[in-house]
Order: sequence, then structure tokens, then C-alpha cells
Amino acid sequence: MSKEETKANETNIFMRKLKNLESLTDQTAVHRKKFEFALAQLRKFAKNYNKIQEDSDFSPEQKVAINSILQIFQELKDIIAQNLLQNWTSPTIDNSSDTVLVLLKNIFSRFKENAIILSPSLADPIDPDSNQWDQYHLLDLRAIRASFTQYLKSDNSDPHLRRSIQARLQSIDNQIETKSEADKQDVVVGMRTFSPIPINYRNWKVSITDFEKKNPVGTGVSATVYYSLDKRTGQEVAIKEFRFLKMNGNKLQSFQREVAALATAIHPSVLGLIGATETPPFCIITEWMPNGSLYHDLHDNNRLDATGRTIAAFDIARGMQYLHSIHIAHRDLKSLNILLDSNNRIRICDFGFSRHAASDSRMTSGIGTPHWMAPEILTTEHNYTSKVDVYAYGVVLWELATKLTPYHGMYTRLIISEVKNKDIRPQLPNDINPALKDLITQCWDRDPDVRPSFDEIVRRFEEENIRIDGTDEEKFLEYVKISATNQETLTKRSLDLFSQVSKGEITLGSFVKKLNKLGGLPLELVDQIWKPDLITNQKFDESVSQYLLLFLKTSKLGEVANFLKHLPNNSIPRDAICEFITEVPTGSEEIDSDLVLAACKNDAADFASLYATKSSDIKLALFTCSYKGVNLKLRAAVIDRCIQILNIQNHESSAAALQCLVGMCELKRISLKSLSVFMKSENKSLKNAALLAVVELAKENLIDKNIFDCLIEENIEDWPLAASALILSCQERMFSERIVEKFQEYLKNQLETKINENSLKILMAAAQIDELKPKIKEILEKCTMESNLVDMKQKLLNIL
Repeated sequence: MSKEETKANETNIFMRKLKNLESLTDQTAVHRKKFEFALAQLRKFAKNYNKIQEDSDFSPEQKVAINSILQIFQELKDIIAQNLLQNWTSPTIDNSSDTVLVLLKNIFSRFKENAIILSPSLADPIDPDSNQWDQYHLLDLRAIRASFTQYLKSDNSDPHLRRSIQARLQSIDNQIETKSEADKQDVVVGMRTFSPIPINYRNWKVSITDFEKKNPVGTGVSATVYYSLDKRTGQEVAIKEFRFLKMNGNKLQSFQREVAALATAIHPSVLGLIGATETPPFCIITEWMPNGSLYHDLHDNNRLDATGRTIAAFDIARGMQYLHSIHIAHRDLKSLNILLDSNNRIRICDFGFSRHAASDSRMTSGIGTPHWMAPEILTTEHNYTSKVDVYAYGVVLWELATKLTPYHGMYTRLIISEVKNKDIRPQLPNDINPALKDLITQCWDRDPDVRPSFDEIVRRFEEENIRIDGTDEEKFLEYVKISATNQETLTKRSLDLFSQVSKGEITLGSFVKKLNKLGGLPLELVDQIWKPDLITNQKFDESVSQYLLLFLKTSKLGEVANFLKHLPNNSIPRDAICEFITEVPTGSEEIDSDLVLAACKNDAADFASLYATKSSDIKLALFTCSYKGVNLKLRAAVIDRCIQILNIQNHESSAAALQCLVGMCELKRISLKSLSVFMKSENKSLKNAALLAVVELAKENLIDKNIFDCLIEENIEDWPLAASALILSCQERMFSERIVEKFQEYLKNQLETKINENSLKILMAAAQIDELKPKIKEILEKCTMESNLVDMKQKLLNIL
């Protein structure tokens, strides 16, 4: 493969992985600011990667670097996957408050090292040492604290959990206190912290002494499964006891992966977790499934009739649809890993090989059982997506339709060879239902892109004639109706509404209103429902803003922000823009800037000024406030924000803050000492803003000696505002006297013999003091000036 082909392939992989990370981040409950900051850097990396132009093939070292970067993407995904809405509580309580921060910095440090090997320019966006990591971490800690505090207020909270949360809260408070004042000042003033969905905590840690093992029911390579009883409840359970006494490396990873997957996956078609042990003997305790595996039922027990097998096929698809929606790829789906409960309803089990991954995400390492393994797993490249589950499902569907064993009588090595090299599949009967046959052949197609998603498979069961011959149609459809979970019902109704608005059957406003009544946008539908074309030709009214707000806390926020900034002025209601601004800082400076610009264009600059952290964003917001004004309710907050910014000592931001205070007529809040420092600044914007403030202070006769001394030393030809301030300062006798003395010093030392217009105006102002008129007349007679100022000079002399 040429370097160009390789690069194109890897770029696509990087973009796919990035898209998956964005989708996964939609479902996170904590550490969202840090995750978005990480994604912002990766977006720039992926974008820049496609621009690299090299003449030679990748060197061996560069190939290793690419593989390392791909692995780092997976590590980042694993970190994000531990902080989803379903499972964030345990790792947040159990791990140190800065665990995620340390892991992210470490990951990005290694990412940068490998990016440099590819091209130094590629590494530029990757910054593991940025102080923004700590600033976003502080925001994330405050959000976690808010969530835990809210939980502790509930009357029915678990006592053990309360103690654990209180201990973690103490460490969070300690860490926040250790942050430097600079870090705290960089955090937005009065920012509302992100509050995740209320905690739905399942404490899966149990003691093996709470269970009574009865008899072994199955033995595998690494574990034995026992039929057991829960002494606490009398419930029948299955205990999977691992043989190893110590867990590290791959063993520990497999154990933790299975527990994490089971704890996260709560669905009628997925085996329910009772608990797991943290010490030897290492065990996972699940629901007891008395009717064994689907494999044994199909070949030995024959409990399932045609209707039962169609229901099983549908439920497996539902279960896998759910797992993929929460970014879990099973990777070992087979009839042996599908169990039957007492009602002969299926449960998907054995997550020992599960991996958090979305449909577009590439995974590596050969896993699974060859009879159900997709060709891409069997190749040496080991580069595949969660579509391997769809392939395996196709084989299981074939088993349900035929009640036969796939590749019966063939040795494992032959199966691998024939599938990989000759693309063989189990033989399909001639008399099989045509719709079912088409689905099976699509599921096990060699090309993963041809294979349908489980969303599509479930839809086809519901809407098409995907049935095993002999199925009772009425009974099956009734089961489909009554078995749907609340989430499945909401998802279906949401898609139905979206179909209606896409066809023009309902208005956009009606769609948003009805969707919000259902509970809002289901996270798994973000990609499907984000269609900018829906609003491109719309009149910019409230319905457009409400549609855009659906994506406020999703990975589409960047696209929404970009859309907002290009809208005409005053297109979006202020209240809607303010909701977007509450997400700032998002973790992406580009998104922040787009949202602040949109706010300034839609009469919400004052609100944006309270949330903006980037210097250019603060400058834009406050400058807009200085000439557009500030909402009365926010006036005090904006003033406080300006004073805070003046203390941070960022030149551009401080200049905007001064202009804003001038525009709000709040100059008394400005420290004169600070103002004198700003007047001496080499930054022209800051110096000019300071002089503007001094002019306004001089109008009210509020400048002091230090300010005046700074003014009188200024080159009034270069800084006309200084001249204006000096003119106004002449209201004070002592300042007029000092001005005249300064001119006399100039003449005495022959430093100045020519007076410009500003100097002449200053002398005219000082001439209001009668005692100074003789001295001013003497100064004028000794000085020369431009011909156009002669008349002005003569007029002044006449007055004198």
C-alpha cells in the first residue's frame, strides 16, 4: 500500500474514532469539560493529519507511531466509557479526585510524542501541559460536588453510599482549595456548574459469604459457573468464579470489563448483574437462567417453537441494539452466550470479550469463536468495528431458522481458512422465508458496510415479514408491542415525530414541543435528528432556537455554534442564546468564540461577558457592552466582572473592561493606582482605554496627583486623549499651576519652542485662573506655532 493510500486509510480511522468519542462523550455525566478540551485538540490533529505532504513512504518508526496513536484513542475511549450516565458513580467515588486529570495528561503526553514522530506540526495542537487542563478540572470538580451534594439532600439515600460520598466530597473540597488564586480567577464568575442526571447508583460490590454455592453447572477455560442462592433474599443466582487468585494484566482487564459492561447494561434482553467481588475468590454474580443456553435448546431441549425462535431473534437484536447504543461491542456473540430464563426469554451474557466501541470504531485483537467470527477478525490485520456483532448475529439467526450447527463436522482451522479465503457461509435452505434469507445474507456479508445496524434489524422485524416459518404472526406482534421498554418506546416515537417534520407533516415548532414532552432528545438519536437543512430555509423564530437547543449538551454543539454565529443579527431570542452561553467554557476555544460572537449579535453580550474566559472573547463581549449597554439585572455582575478582569492584568481584556466601565459610567469602581499603571502600559489599546477613563474622571474632577503626573508627561501629540484630560483637569487650580510650570520649564530648557493646537487649548483652559494669565502670556510670546494657529493665539492673547 502506498503512503498516500495508507494515509487516507488512517485519516479515515482517526476521523471515525473521533466521531465515536464525540458520540460517547454525549453520554458522560462527569469530567465533560476536560473531555471536550481533549476532543478539541484531537479535532485539530485529525484535520491537520490530512494536510501532511510527504514524498516517501512511512518509515517503520512512523508506522509504530500511528499504531500507538490508534491505541491511545482506545485508551481515551475507555476513560470516557467509565464516566457515562449509567456508571459514573462508582469510579468517581472509588478513585482519587484527580485520577481522570492525571490519566488524560499522561495520554496526551504520549500522544504528542508520537505525533512529533509523524510531523512536528501535527503535534502543535496537542498540549498536555496547558494550564487549561487544571482550569477545566476545577469546573468539573465543582460539578461533581454539586451532584453529590444534591444526592445527600435526599431523604432515602443509602447510608453506605452517603459515607462514601462524604469522604469523596472532602477530598474534592481539599483539592479545590489547593488551586491557585490565578486558576480560580480564570474560572468564570458565577458560572452555573453542570449538574448530571440524578444519581442512579447500583452498588455491585458484594461479599461471597452472602451467597451459598450449590453445584457447578458449567466449566470454561478461566472460570466455573455455579448454581447458587443469595442468602440475603433467597434469590437463585449464578456465580461465575474465576480460577486465578491474583488479577493483573489481561486477567484483571477482562474481569473489570465484564463487570463494567454488566453494571452499565440494564435491559430485558441482557443478563442482569447481582454483584461482583473485589477480593479472592474473584466472582461475578448474575441472575440465574434455569433453561440453559440457546445453543443447547436448539439442539437438545427444543423448548422454543417457531414463534419462540422469532421472538428470540427479535430480542437478541433488541439487546444488541441497546448494547451498541451505549457503545458496547460484545465481540463474542453466539448461541452459547445467549441464555433462556424460566419463560424461555433470552438474555445475552458473557461480556468477557466486550469492548466499549461504536459502530464506526476500529478494534484490534482476534477474539471470539470461529463459527461466529467475521472474516475481518480472522485476517492478520485485526482491524474491525462493532459490525462483527452483526455478522455473528447473522449466524445465530441462521441457527434459529434451521436449528442446525454452523459448519457441522468441520475442524476449527478449516472453518477459519474457508471463511477467510473462500468466503463460505452455512448453507441456507431453499424454502426459507425470503425476507429472513435476505436479512441473514446481509448480516454476514463480507463487507461490514453492507451489514445493517441493529437499529435497522429491529425496525425490519417490526415493519417487514422477518419471521421464521410457522410463526404465529398475531402472537409475535403482540409480544413486540408489550415488551418494548420505556426507552425503546420513546426512541420510536421520537423517530416517528422526526419523520413527520422531515416530510412537512408537522411544523418544526410542533416537533420540538412534542419531543420535549417525551423527555427531550434521546442521546442515541443525536446524529439522526441533527439536520441543519431543516432550519436553513426556516424563518428565524423561536422554533429554530428551540430546535438548536436540543443539541446543547451534545457533540453537535460545535456545529450548532458555527451555525449560530453566521445567522443575521437578532435572529435568535436572547433567552435561547443565554442558554447556550451557560455551556461556556465548553472545553473548545473555537466553540466558545462562536457562541460569544453569536451572543454579541443577539443582544446577549452582557451575559456572554460573565462566562467568556478567552481573552479575545472577553474583549469582544465587553466592547459590545460598552456601546450597546447592559441589561439592568446584570449590571452589578458585569461591573464585578470588569473589576476582576482588571486584576488579572491581561492587556486586551483589561482595555475592554475599562471601556465597558466607561460606557456604564462606573468609573468610581476603578482603582486610580491601577489606572496610573495602565496609562504607562506599552500596549496601545490598554493605554488608550486608560486615557479614555481618565478623561471621564476629569469631567467629574476625580483625578488625583498621580494620574495628573502621568498625564503631564505624555506626548499629547501622539495621545490626544491625554490633552483632553489635561484640559479638563484645569478645573483644579493646582493642576493649572502645574501645567504652566511645565511649559515654563520647557522654555527655560529650550526643550519646546513650538506649540501645537493641543498645547494651545491646554493653555487656554489654564487661563481661567486669573493669576496665571501673565505667565501664560509670556509663554505665548516666546513660542512659535503653525500658521493656522496664529488666529487662535491672538484670540488668547486678547483675552489675557
